[in-house]
Amino acid sequence: MTVTVAPVKSNATKPGVRDERRSLYHTGNGRAPGAGQSSPARPPLQDRWLHERLRSRVAVRLSDGKTLTGVLCGYDSYCLTLQTERARPPVLIYKAHVAYVRPEKEPPQGG
Repeated sequence: MTVTVAPVKSNATKPGVRDERRSLYHTGNGRAPGAGQSSPARPPLQDRWLHERLRSRVAVRLSDGKTLTGVLCGYDSYCLTLQTERARPPVLIYKAHVAYVRPEKEPPQGG
């Protein structure tokens, strides 16, 4: 018994046609990030907002209604780290459980 396997055809071999399966990242519109743009890609709004508040006091409202306050130590695509008055080391908070984050005024310094 002989089995013949047909080669897989790809659009990448045709001139001017891009094979979308080869792209690591994709924006949902079929183009790679930054493709066809004259200016450099800007970071997402969430990243810019968090970066501006890095090492400052914030209040994090969780989806269960609890609010945590402290200093924003770091963040990535999935988590925030918050240094609270009660916890050492910083608390790791998954963004999926965050309702919102807002800046908080510095507590009054007792003199």
